[in-house]
Formats: sequence, C-alpha cells, structure tokens
Amino acid sequence: MGFDKYKWKEGLKDDILYMMSDNSIANEDELRTFIIEEIDNECIYYSDCLDIMKEYNVYDWSSLEIECTNVAQVAYCILLEETYDFDFDQLKN
Repeated sequence: MGFDKYKWKEGLKDDILYMMSDNSIANEDELRTFIIEEIDNECIYYSDCLDIMKEYNVYDWSSLEIECTNVAQVAYCILLEETYDFDFDQLKN
C-alpha cells in the first residue's frame, strides 16, 4: 500500500476543520504549526518519503522551493507545497 495524496490531504483538512470547531486551532499560526507537525509525522520513515515522492512523481529535486539534500526533505517540501492552499479564513467559514 502506498501513499495516497488525495486521502492524505482530505484527512488533513478534516482534522483541521474539527480542530477549528473546538477552538484547538484559533489562528493562522496555530494552523501552520499543526500542518508542519502533521507533515513531520508523514516524513519520519525513509520508505514513507519514497512513497510520497513516487505518488507525486517527484524525481527531479531542482524544481522544489526549498533546497533538498535527502528524501525526507523532498517529501516534506512536497507535502508543504500541497498545503499552501489551506487558508485559515476560508477554512474557518
């Protein structure tokens, strides 16, 4: 079983909405902190990082925003870029 980018992003969004509803996430900083923690959790194991890279077809690291030197950094960068459209105000409404 590999990494599913759609399932991951939808699950993350659901978690964020739930945490916003109970005020665990109350502002943009808390939202970004939560997202970064979730991405860190996804990038712990080498094999998971490779699955993420494979799911997104990222084999050329030069196009990423952050300079990466290993697969964990690449996977982290990929997932971080996926969350850029999570806007606190839009999610709150």
